[in-house]
Amino acid sequence: MPGENMTLNQIRRGPIAAALSLLPDRMTSPEAELQMLAIGLQESRFEHRHQIGGPAHGWFWCE
Repeated sequence: MPGENMTLNQIRRGPIAAALSLLPDRMTSPEAELQMLAIGLQESRFEHRHQIGGPAHGWFWCE
């Protein structure tokens, strides 16, 4: 977990790579990885799995 000193590169090679592997090749790219990192950093800083004061769950805070 990033809250346990996981680097952005580890997040990219771990959970993001796993998620993108489920998609067709045409839906994966370096830009897609960058987009996912940017969203995760903006929404949760990859530290909080539950939105503080809200109902969302996950690093990307899906409701």
